[in-house]
Amino acid sequence: GALLKPLLAAQKPAAEAKPAGVEALSVEEAAAWMESIEMSEAAVAAVRKERLTGKDLSRLSLDDMVSDLGLSRLQAKKLQTQMEEYAANAPQLKEKARKAELKPLKKGWQDEFDQGALAARARTLGLPSGGSAVEG
Repeated sequence: GALLKPLLAAQKPAAEAKPAGVEALSVEEAAAWMESIEMSEAAVAAVRKERLTGKDLSRLSLDDMVSDLGLSRLQAKKLQTQMEEYAANAPQLKEKARKAELKPLKKGWQDEFDQGALAARARTLGLPSGGSAVEG
């Protein structure tokens, strides 16, 4: 009893530990989520290139999405709607984004990723540093 009390006091409820919405997504999670909701490849590439997290995305205006991510106004509105709906469905959507991240890379991936990026992706996916999730 006496040992458990300090441990319980030190633990924070999950809701306090991390926001449930898009704001909680890392750069790669945000990019994978955008792929899963069928945003343009250019917009997803911009998120990766500019290292935008979910928090960054959530603060973009409609005009920012159009000018900085290259989305059409309709796609920008879709992205805003999807961000609003994300919090209610966060666990299922995060899993969907994770699965999208696991898809094999398309032909020509060697040109898009250097070895350092592949090693980082392998670490993100929990693979050994020499391993790869890429199908040849």
